[in-house]
Amino acid sequence: MTRDFRSIWRRSSVFARAASILALISALGFAVLAQTQPIRTWDHSGREPGFGLSRKSYPAEAADFLKSIGYQGKIINNTGAGGYLIWRGWPQWQVFADSRLEVGGEPALVQGAQLFTDPGVFSEIANRDQVEAVVVQHQLPYLRRFSLRLLQNPEWALVHLDWAYAVFLRRAPRWQAVIVHNEIPLETVIARLQKERTGSPATPPGP
Repeated sequence: MTRDFRSIWRRSSVFARAASILALISALGFAVLAQTQPIRTWDHSGREPGFGLSRKSYPAEAADFLKSIGYQGKIINNTGAGGYLIWRGWPQWQVFADSRLEVGGEPALVQGAQLFTDPGVFSEIANRDQVEAVVVQHQLPYLRRFSLRLLQNPEWALVHLDWAYAVFLRRAPRWQAVIVHNEIPLETVIARLQKERTGSPATPPGP
């Protein structure tokens, strides 16, 4: 009986060691993949190599731009950008929304939904709260439509555009120099969208 128990214990120990070695090898393999592939395609996550926050998952470049121009004040933003903007800029920046959706209750949720779909609601909130900056994740279809509408609004200027986020500034006297040096015209955005979709040159629409 004792001999059988010892034999089983030895076999289970061998299996445990083998499993541990296999797990270690797998972990090392995944670590190598995470560090060597520019974009993680093998698990379809699209993540970047390395550790910490991915600058592609948050409005890092948009925040860098706002910091570089010394922006202070209120920002209209989509929910996904709010937490990062608070982390980077509070208390100089006050965001419109973040992921704590329950704080404002149902009225805030309704207003947040209308903000990016109803130009009248956007203008009312922007003027009421004296907002001079907008940060939105233009990859999302409804925010892309919002961005294209705001591009045609003479009161606002697109001053930063990266692969995921757009920054608009109100055409206020204090931002005139920033806008002169950084404004991205509608034609450039249309050309970029056309290239993303078809890979061919774009022709801006006529008047």
